[in-house]
Amino acid sequence: MSLCNLIGAFSYFGSGSEDFYVELLTTVTNRTSRLQPISVQHILTALCRLQGRVAGEKLQGPLDMLCGRIGQIALSSNTAPFTPIQAMSSIAALAKLQQRDLAAASVFTSVLCGMGSHIHWSWVKSPYYFRHLKLGEGLCPFEEMACRRFLEGIQTSHCVEVLHSLSSLELSSRLTVHLTAMLCSILAPQLHDLRAKEVLVVARAFSVDRIPDSLWNGAEEPSRWRERALDHCFQSLRRHEHFLDTSYFTLLPFKLLRLQVEPAQGGNTAGKSSRVKQ
Repeated sequence: MSLCNLIGAFSYFGSGSEDFYVELLTTVTNRTSRLQPISVQHILTALCRLQGRVAGEKLQGPLDMLCGRIGQIALSSNTAPFTPIQAMSSIAALAKLQQRDLAAASVFTSVLCGMGSHIHWSWVKSPYYFRHLKLGEGLCPFEEMACRRFLEGIQTSHCVEVLHSLSSLELSSRLTVHLTAMLCSILAPQLHDLRAKEVLVVARAFSVDRIPDSLWNGAEEPSRWRERALDHCFQSLRRHEHFLDTSYFTLLPFKLLRLQVEPAQGGNTAGKSSRVKQ
């Protein structure tokens, strides 16, 4: 535990050479089978901080072994292998490291949904798989109220980070579809309190790939509630117009949002999209 804290502290302050970090990570790698969940979270966070300071290929070995350890912890545990906060931080770290390890993602998403020691291991290759499957009421793979209580108790920025991580890692399963829908339902009333890049994350999550029409049980047509949700997002973006107009790192997500929305709405959002000039 002290060695993991040491790596975390050095990576936070940015002190030490590349060889120094490689030696520390090698020592940790040799003890992977003894790492506890909190230590796994600390090392993942440290690896994120070391990007750009240590060559990627030198980080990949420890990262792969950590992901293997995550699965081992889950299989040997009779209770939730990680706390929800640990799972939230760890899946965000995997997204930043661009490490799409489905076994580790299974553990973290299951913990976030309050499934305890029961891990949802099933994934599909493409989100298109769910477009014509019934995913509505009574078919949610986790206890919705327990999951909602946890998600409503954390900061909205953390909810957005989870939503962004699911998208960045391109995770598609019955569980992630329901989790994405729940996160969007929690964040939608709070859009005016979010930053521009966070609103863009939520808006892109309303796509038919992330929340398929088959999930909708209401009397209203799915296209109608999706259009209203996106309209709400565009209205929230209006107060960030100057920032979007001058900030390059939010311009690309905004362009992707327009490409995603306009074909789905038959071009009806052109008036909304033109509010922010490229």
